Amino acid sequence: MFKKIFGSLVLLLVIWLFYWAIFVPKESLTGRISRELERQSSKLDLFMKGVVFSEIVEGTKFWEIKARTSQINKDTGKALLRDIDGMFFSNGDPSLRFTAPSVVWDMKSRQIKIDSPRGFDGNYNFTVPDLTWSLSRDSFWTEGPVIFVSGQGTIKGRGLSGSPGKAGVTIKGRPVASFSKGKSVLRLQADVFSLDGVKGNLKASGGCLASMEALSVTAKEMEYFKARSEVVVRGNVKVSYLDINASADTAVFAAGGSAVTLSGNAYAERLGSRMSAGRLKIDMKNNRIIMEERPEVFVKEEDLGTKR
Repeated sequence: MFKKIFGSLVLLLVIWLFYWAIFVPKESLTGRISRELERQSSKLDLFMKGVVFSEIVEGTKFWEIKARTSQINKDTGKALLRDIDGMFFSNGDPSLRFTAPSVVWDMKSRQIKIDSPRGFDGNYNFTVPDLTWSLSRDSFWTEGPVIFVSGQGTIKGRGLSGSPGKAGVTIKGRPVASFSKGKSVLRLQADVFSLDGVKGNLKASGGCLASMEALSVTAKEMEYFKARSEVVVRGNVKVSYLDINASADTAVFAAGGSAVTLSGNAYAERLGSRMSAGRLKIDMKNNRIIMEERPEVFVKEEDLGTKR
């Protein structure tokens, strides 16, 4: 009985194998290899050379990067770009150009991180340790040290932010700027700088301080005009030069200049004598005060007859 059952099972197995060999469709070796390669391609990185990437939303270009080589991972949605030349755009025009050894582009979060960029904004060369841009924030930023250099001077700070759609950047971390004019060095400091990359002008706000040799000026706001090397300060202006102390609503002076012009509630004091005028000028070359527009002078009694 056992031999009959075993023989029947062997016969059924032979019949099934015969049926499978003839009628059941089978995948060829080539088909299996193609299917495996297709499955693996979704995980493998794509390598490319000499490519250009850009971020364009509703016809507006935010940035463009030319990479010598690129590596894209489909699973993570990230691209590693190497040896790059790039630029940010403002109203369709290049506003900030840069080079960098590498950029990581997170295509899912629409964010790029630039490693050790060096660039040019039209007036200043700049270096930062890294720069991140995000579409959701429509801005780029870094928290590291910032250096801007031009032929006239240097600006240093810690932390930077800006928007590709707007001209200029904000420099943070109590930044300091130094501008040379002849033998004079003008030094500016404030809580925050706003740097206009198109014109090269510098706006400062919060605890503004300007100094040049014996001159010291404090104010709420300060602006440096690069083309004429001129500084305009506004709001609670205080001026100190040698034995002269003055105050006004506004003051104007130039890097390497020899005069400070104060206007709006202008007031000065020197050796106990007080003077006020609608417009008051401190002549640093001749060490004197010139008053215009309704001048008033209050002279110490012991100085009468000796000073005018």
